[in-house]
Amino acid sequence: MTPAPSTTRRPRLSTRTLSVRMIAASFAAAGAIFGGLAIQMANGHDPALGAGTSSAQTSSQTSSETSSQQDQSTGSASSVVTRAS
Repeated sequence: MTPAPSTTRRPRLSTRTLSVRMIAASFAAAGAIFGGLAIQMANGHDPALGAGTSSAQTSSQTSSETSSQQDQSTGSASSVVTRAS
């Protein structure tokens, strides 16, 4: 005859242990998501802009042209985001 299978069970995990594991998994998932977005933004691929946008670059100017233009206007040079149709 074959021996009867063992009927011993694993001890049950406490609620505290399960809660700590769930919180650790939540932090790991959030860190992976936000870390991926941070790397994507650092590489210049802003997901909020989408595929149909481009960023216009300002042209480089000599120091004399820049100073004369700043005297004429109070605005500063910045990149402009345009949406492609």
